[in-house]
Amino acid sequence: MVLAIDVGATKTAWALSEAEGALGPIERRPTRDVPSLLQEIVSAHAKSVDAIGISLVGHVDSSGLQWKEALTIAGSYPQDLMALTSLPLSIDNDLKAATLAEQVHGWGRTYSEVLCLNLGSGVSLGVISGGILQRGSANYSGEVGHMPVWDGEAYRPLEQLLGGLGIQSYLAGHGIDGGAEELFRQSVLRDQKAGERVVFLREVLVNLLVALIHLYNPQCVSLSGSLALQEQLTDSLETEVRSRLLRVSEESLHVIAPSRLGARESSLLGASQLAWEELQ
Repeated sequence: MVLAIDVGATKTAWALSEAEGALGPIERRPTRDVPSLLQEIVSAHAKSVDAIGISLVGHVDSSGLQWKEALTIAGSYPQDLMALTSLPLSIDNDLKAATLAEQVHGWGRTYSEVLCLNLGSGVSLGVISGGILQRGSANYSGEVGHMPVWDGEAYRPLEQLLGGLGIQSYLAGHGIDGGAEELFRQSVLRDQKAGERVVFLREVLVNLLVALIHLYNPQCVSLSGSLALQEQLTDSLETEVRSRLLRVSEESLHVIAPSRLGARESSLLGASQLAWEELQ
C-alpha cells in the first residue's frame, strides 16, 4: 500500500492506494501551513505504507526531491522533502503527475500523442509525445497559464483570465463574493455581465486549444480541473475547435474529452503512481 498526497494552490488531498490506478477514501484540507500539514499526513500513515508519492503545485526537482518554487502557495512551504520520511519517496509537479497517470491509466493507453490541459486554480499543460511524458530542460514545461492574452484592456497572463483564482479575482473586482462557480451561476440566471464574461472565457479557451493543437498535432486532448466540468465552457467545444483547425490537424485529432481519470482527482492518482513506480 502507498500514500498519495496532492498539494494544490487552494486544497490539499490525500488517500491510500492498494493497487495502481486505484484510490481509497480521499481526505481534503485547505492548503495552509504546508510544512505542518505534510508532516501530519505522513506521520499518520507512515507505519502502514511502503512508499509515498507527492504531487506539488509549482516548480519541482523530482530527482533531488526539491520543491523549488510555489508562486500560488500562501506562506512557507518545505523545499527539501527528504526530511519528511525515511520511506521511499517520489515527488513531481502536480500536472506532470496527472499527465503520468493519464499516460499509464487513461488516454495514454489508447494514444501516443496526448495533450493534458488542466483548468483549475490556474491553467497548465502536460504533453505526451511518442508515448513519453515531456518535461523540458528544468521540468518546467507546460506553463501555458503565463502566456499573455489581450482582454480588451491589457495583456494579462492566461490564468488570470481562465484560471479559477483569476475568475475569483475578477468577481471580487466587481463586488461579487464567490469562486468561479458563482460566475457561471450568475450567467445561468441571465446576468448580462456574467454572460458576456463567460462568452469571452469560452472564446479564450477555444483559441487556446486551436493554438495548442496546431503546435503539437495531438491525437487526443484531455481536459481536467474544476472548470472542465463547466458545461458553459465545454458544451460543443470539440465541434467549435475543429471548425477552426487546418485540415491535417483536424483529421489527425481523434478526440477532445474529459480526462479518463476524472476531472478533479488526476493529480492525486498521479501521486499514487509516483509511489508505485518508486517500489518497482
